[in-house]
Amino acid sequence: MHKKLLEKIHYIFYVPGSAGSLLSVLIKSQLEKNFIFDGFVDDTAHNYKIDAIKNTHDYNDYINFKEAGIDLDDHLEKNLHRDSLVQRIVFPKWIDEFVKKKYANLSICYMENYNLKLLNFYKKLHGSPLAKPIDEEFNFQIDKNHKHYETIIYIKVLNWHMTLEQKHVHTIPIIKIDNVLKKDFSDLDKICKITNVSIMSEIVDEYNKKNKNNFNILPNGMKRYLKKYHNSI
Repeated sequence: MHKKLLEKIHYIFYVPGSAGSLLSVLIKSQLEKNFIFDGFVDDTAHNYKIDAIKNTHDYNDYINFKEAGIDLDDHLEKNLHRDSLVQRIVFPKWIDEFVKKKYANLSICYMENYNLKLLNFYKKLHGSPLAKPIDEEFNFQIDKNHKHYETIIYIKVLNWHMTLEQKHVHTIPIIKIDNVLKKDFSDLDKICKITNVSIMSEIVDEYNKKNKNNFNILPNGMKRYLKKYHNSI
């Protein structure tokens, strides 16, 4: 019943905090003829978060879907709740399911800058429980009493997400968000027709103004890790 609509939706995959919400706003600004940008309410783009489909977003949604043992099309149709043409998905294992179905409008919002990726990942998930086993292959078994537990668990989970993401960097279009933040929109040609560069520039300006890259908020262990393995912060 909703198959034609599902095929029109732009599915954006990204590691949590890697500016997938920003990319969704930029896409919306080009797809919607009457789109009006009225700024962001905080340091994210979440006031424009109008996803098309429920329960198809994060790790827990993915686990529930797998345990249900249903077809992806059935899952998407069952959870379709808006006529939005954008869906953001932050757990990379979802990509495997969509690639099998050969959906056309798939893209990875990809952040190359590891320092910024870790900072955004930390800001996005700060206060969230990351200690539980996330996958049978990635049960990190880290002692919660380890003095560097917070640093270790965040970095291991981020690196695992990146491993899952890397499986598909050559199979579906990549939007390098580092370039987008510098107003290089050439990658967006891969997924939508660019009709209004000026509004995209305005959106990026506002995002950069709101989204301060304050590495001081990171625990000292994370800062030491970045300095040792990723040049310097």
